[in-house]
Amino acid sequence: MADRHRSARSARSPLNGVRELSALLGPVGWVPLVVLAALSAVERFDATAFAVLGPEIRDTFHLSNGGFTALLFAARGGRGGRRRPTGCGARSEPPPC
Repeated sequence: MADRHRSARSARSPLNGVRELSALLGPVGWVPLVVLAALSAVERFDATAFAVLGPEIRDTFHLSNGGFTALLFAARGGRGGRRRPTGCGARSEPPPC
């Protein structure tokens, strides 16, 4: 009974989960996973920064709501608020997104 409890306990170890994930990732490794996570974090920071600092930017540069919207549109590379998932841009055929 003690052996059964010990093996169940080791199966739930975070290190075992990391080892299993490393085995699943294979030769590619952690790099793509870390790069995509970092890109996602930067994108979320960008959206949050504009949401929090938007009124201050608008007031400092004496912009109207329309002027701030144009600035936001230009800062996001012409995408406006519409964003496609990253995987859709990696396809060779036109994405359904």
